[in-house]
Amino acid sequence: MQTYKQFTEDTMSPYDDWGVGSTNNNAITEAGLARIIKKVKTDEEDFIIITAYRGTHDKKENVARNRQLRGWFNRNKMGVYQLVGHWRECSIDNVEYADCPSDKLVDVIERSYLAIRPDDMSGKDFFGKAKYLTSIWNQDGSVIRIKELFGEEVRIVERGGNTFSIGKTLAVGKIAQAYSQHVKKLNSPFVFEGVEIPATNIGKQIAQEKGFNYPAGNFDDLRSWESVEGK
Repeated sequence: MQTYKQFTEDTMSPYDDWGVGSTNNNAITEAGLARIIKKVKTDEEDFIIITAYRGTHDKKENVARNRQLRGWFNRNKMGVYQLVGHWRECSIDNVEYADCPSDKLVDVIERSYLAIRPDDMSGKDFFGKAKYLTSIWNQDGSVIRIKELFGEEVRIVERGGNTFSIGKTLAVGKIAQAYSQHVKKLNSPFVFEGVEIPATNIGKQIAQEKGFNYPAGNFDDLRSWESVEGK
């Protein structure tokens, strides 16, 4: 897997944006995300999954917020994996997901970051940073595992700093379920579509320069933004 390369600039990268019509031509792979989670489990690494997205902001503002969040991770010598998730919500005001006609359900895309605790950072320090980020970006919660403090438990850290366990199972589906219930506060399923990987050699160079991590290898399930967005 690619490793972090330190840099000091906070400029926007082509890969901070996403979706059809953007300059981001990354591919999305669910198998690649499963490989990352397996490596985290096998190597017993601490991690955080967090986003700066808020439903009250439009896409442009959320992309800018996540760019700032990515800049913070890079300044703290932590590259990020870019996770792509989505859920469906009703386009009719005040109608719940369960009661919404199927032709009125629309897809909502969200990008989250997965970052690994560096070896030279203590678990206590990492936890402090997780609480800080969750609070400053006004998130209901973020997903963490910090073995020094909580053993094998995967936990949700809330905006106020409290945490609670969501179990010891480290799997994409389990994390997505917790993300849906406790981070996004959704009444519809949240699904992680996968992790972004560069589709070109130039993309790989950008990823290295800007601190984007991605799983190495060949994957048979690569999808385009058109596929993810259903266009």
